[in-house]
Amino acid sequence: MSNRPSFITGSHAYGIPRPNSDIDLVVLVGVNCLRKLCENGQEGSRVLAEGDGKAFYGKLNLILVTNEREYELWAKGTAELQLRALTKPVTREEAKAHFTAMGLTNQVSQDKMDPIELVPMESNSDGIFGFLDGPM
Repeated sequence: MSNRPSFITGSHAYGIPRPNSDIDLVVLVGVNCLRKLCENGQEGSRVLAEGDGKAFYGKLNLILVTNEREYELWAKGTAELQLRALTKPVTREEAKAHFTAMGLTNQVSQDKMDPIELVPMESNSDGIFGFLDGPM
């Protein structure tokens, strides 16, 4: 398993969070960790059909992914939306459409997409990071 860092997505990353907004955290985990987090989370926590999952702990929404490909899609989509948010906050509907266009809706099937390679970029002082297509 990779030691990729977890990262925040959703309104706290590229939108305007409301006082009751949860914090969406993308976490790359192994299958055993996925099961434990989903089993011990609050109501609504579940393992999804493709082997990924969601776990809720108060206002913390863990988006649990078990493969590098899905992690990379979440990271790339979040970075793209963060760049767009520099000029205007991204709405929930815009973000959902963006991730859907990428083939990612929370349940992504690897066999539906061609692989991509991502190169991390440094974060700026606002904590915005990005990824570029290219060799690793």
